[in-house]
Amino acid sequence: MDYWASDNSDSNVPTIPFLEKEVTYDPSEDSGERSLGTCRLGEPERIVDVVFEWRPSTRPDNLVNILEYVHDEVALENDWLRPEDVYTLPIIGILEEKDRHAIAYDWPGPLLNLHDVIRKTKIPSARVRRHLASLVANKVRSMQVHHRFNHMALRTESFVFERQFDSEVPDLKHVYVLDWGRSPSPSVYQHPKYRKNESRWYYDTWSLLMVLSEIAEWKQIDGNFQNKVELSKKRTSRKEQMIDENWTGSRTSNFFNSAFQFLELDLWTLDTLPERNIKRYYNQLCKVLDVNFLE
Repeated sequence: MDYWASDNSDSNVPTIPFLEKEVTYDPSEDSGERSLGTCRLGEPERIVDVVFEWRPSTRPDNLVNILEYVHDEVALENDWLRPEDVYTLPIIGILEEKDRHAIAYDWPGPLLNLHDVIRKTKIPSARVRRHLASLVANKVRSMQVHHRFNHMALRTESFVFERQFDSEVPDLKHVYVLDWGRSPSPSVYQHPKYRKNESRWYYDTWSLLMVLSEIAEWKQIDGNFQNKVELSKKRTSRKEQMIDENWTGSRTSNFFNSAFQFLELDLWTLDTLPERNIKRYYNQLCKVLDVNFLE
């Protein structure tokens, strides 16, 4: 099933409900456009603490399909069976307003996203950054290899952590993936040959490499651009920086260079690549990352 197709379900009882009863939320948002709130739901009804993930647009037709798949298939935060699997927070509904909508996650307090962790905390050791990069890469590998699901809008804000003792320090034992069903938009994280309304596995791979580069440098990518030409130049400049051995060392540059070389195959080859080859690519990427990244 193409989970990026429009919602054509005939079911009158959707897995993902639309929230209507006693919804409250803090108007302030973090860098991932998320805010804390509460809502009333369930049988018997109860007040639930919620993290709302806002999108500045009306709800896409395919959002319910995507969220129902994630709800049914992706492991939840209390199911830590295999650390390398992709995990998310319980999705409890969708909130719609006049010119925007939000996904509601059942969660009792604030989260830290990777964007803010990099922005606010002192650069950790190479060992810690390598561990973090491995966690993130394995989540994307799990999406692609185990679930065969294309996220399509990965960014540093997509990866979130619990706080250690209510501090600004993330608990790096677990990382959760959010931003499910967020509409892709032009950015450095978006594949240079992105084709609108087409779901492709290598779109997520490009995004992952950009995120890994931010972990390596412990610095946010400058995502500002005025037009398509400037955005294209920024993508090219970032890629050239990542494969330069003077940036973070020869082993790290070789890691990125090898990963990019595969993505530079012609689109027909990438589009028709057997699943076993995609699995082999991700397995090798994660294996080399564990050995060579930031060494």
